[in-house]
Amino acid sequence: MESNGLRIRGIEDGSIAQKLDIKAGDVLLSINNVFINDIIDYLYNCAGNMIFVTVKKQSGEIHRYKIHKKYDKTLGILFEDTIADCPRRCQNRCAFCFVDQMPQGLRKSLYIKDDDYRLSFLDGNFITLTNLNQDDLDRIIKYRLSPLYVSVHATDKEIRNYLLGRNKNDHDVIEILRHLIKNNIKIHSQIVLCPGINDGNVLEKTLDDLSKFYPDILSCAVVPVGLTKFRDRLANLHSYNQKSSDEVLSIVSRWNQKLKDAIGTNFVFPSDEFLVISNRDIPESDYYEGYPQLENGVGMFRKFIDEVHLVKPEKLSIRKKICIITSEAAYKTIYMLLNEYFDINGNIVLKAVKNNFWGGNVNVAGLITATDIMEQ
Repeated sequence: MESNGLRIRGIEDGSIAQKLDIKAGDVLLSINNVFINDIIDYLYNCAGNMIFVTVKKQSGEIHRYKIHKKYDKTLGILFEDTIADCPRRCQNRCAFCFVDQMPQGLRKSLYIKDDDYRLSFLDGNFITLTNLNQDDLDRIIKYRLSPLYVSVHATDKEIRNYLLGRNKNDHDVIEILRHLIKNNIKIHSQIVLCPGINDGNVLEKTLDDLSKFYPDILSCAVVPVGLTKFRDRLANLHSYNQKSSDEVLSIVSRWNQKLKDAIGTNFVFPSDEFLVISNRDIPESDYYEGYPQLENGVGMFRKFIDEVHLVKPEKLSIRKKICIITSEAAYKTIYMLLNEYFDINGNIVLKAVKNNFWGGNVNVAGLITATDIMEQ
């Protein structure tokens, strides 16, 4: 399929592109006669000691270059964003989709539901695998886009289809995972848990199914569903409480012990939210085995605590008054660290902001709104 190419946003100093007088505003059309559709095409086809590059200049002229270089050196081109601005859209109607739980009137980018395997590889975004066609699967395998981050939620086909809001019964996540793994694609998985739907025995089965693929499925995160007050005409779901969180953590702990003995890894990791809801202590850093799912909220507290502790604790006095704002979920951890390092003399105020905007059930720091800060 012919491509319009990628418009160039900038050129790195000292790069091959700069030496060839390629400039911002030019368009990269092809490398080795392969049309360039996105950054993945560019990175993959740049590999080689000799490549042939076609560029359309701002004047409309077509320039062709024969380039000798080190095998893994790129051309030093920066592109206008072609994936994050126009990602593949998700066609599911997930019962817990956060985008569907937002009010009108927010910035447009917040309403984009992406399910793009390219962003999964590049940025660690989770995808469901339901929006892939055979060409997509072939491209993932050809370009070795590994690891991918996959939202499994449940390996029981009927329950997974319900959670994803799919009417079709044509999708078997285990078969697709098996196909990707057979072709040397590694996977990080996640399970968004909804009380009474995919926890309990369903969770046990999902962990059993996924762990059998280790080390090709590298890890599994267990995350509680996030619910806002904007759920009109959506499925009736409930949030986790201390009792139900304890039940989830007991299952995870049991599987940790079982898998550590059998295959040498904890494999499944609960998000920090579960620990906060159940009022449990934060595990030590070795529990997280290198933090493979840090961006999924797994081990953030422990990593933050350990990084703070790289500075030798000593009581510091603050002369000016300072107000530190954080979420309800992070309050306990921040308070502990403040007391370790500072002489609390009334000049430091730590404020936990209740997330009223989203309805009170969302308590992570990253989703605090300016309106709640100002009101409280």
